[in-house]
Amino acid sequence: MKVGDIVKLNEVFYPEYKGSCGVLAEKKAASGLNRDPMWKVFIQNRMHSFYVPSEDIEVVGFDENFKMIGGEL
Repeated sequence: MKVGDIVKLNEVFYPEYKGSCGVLAEKKAASGLNRDPMWKVFIQNRMHSFYVPSEDIEVVGFDENFKMIGGEL
């Protein structure tokens, strides 16, 4: 994952964003051993109020033919 990636958040933990895509805006280094980084996510025309763990984020991308890959719609 990198800043600028289009993502979807886990709908179980973030039901308010069900069906919405966001953009990774800022990466926060992992704290502690064996932890993934956390992210600020711009979604629904605003910045989510706190960092989201990597495991709660799914990257949605586009291949060279502009067909969607990854994620579920």
